[in-house]
Amino acid sequence: MRILFFTPCKPQPTGYGLAMRAHAVAEALRRLGDVVVSEGPWRGNLNAFTRVHAFRFATVQYVKPFLGKVPCDLDLDELESTTRRRLGHPVQAIWYRWRERRWLPRFRRVYVASEVERAGLPGLADVRVLPNTVVLPVPRIPHVNARPIALFVGNPNYAPNKDAVAYIIRHLAPRVPEVDFYITGGAPARTARRGWLGYGGGP
Repeated sequence: MRILFFTPCKPQPTGYGLAMRAHAVAEALRRLGDVVVSEGPWRGNLNAFTRVHAFRFATVQYVKPFLGKVPCDLDLDELESTTRRRLGHPVQAIWYRWRERRWLPRFRRVYVASEVERAGLPGLADVRVLPNTVVLPVPRIPHVNARPIALFVGNPNYAPNKDAVAYIIRHLAPRVPEVDFYITGGAPARTARRGWLGYGGGP
């Protein structure tokens, strides 16, 4: 089997969440056959593949030439319409919902990261949960602080991560004053630094 894997980012075993999920999906596909990774439209022979797998909704446009010719699967990770609505962008949510209704039924199988996302797709025949994973073993970091440490890792420019940081600062951290909180994963905005002992750039 030869599989064409569309992804909006380079698959990496470490780093930010999107790249790590792309890596996990690519590795799973490699157990099924040869995988060709493409971060944009495929310019080669359309008959060179027996299966196409698209990662994230942004790549569905690249799959169009293959629909109806070979089995095509889509890993949504998360529902863009739901995410935009939760973040207070109703116009974007409506636009994404319209596109999701148009595109998702065209795929043989759709994958999502959680049961919450699957519940948002009741009309599709085959929706499967593929949880996010971390490549092990993770290097062990020596513990040099007597106090417990909570580390948040995430791109601070990604809106859901901003929400998570705000929630931790406002609701979680005050409940556990004995814990030192740190943030990493890029250069956080100054507003995200308030209430945190440390911050730093990611790899």
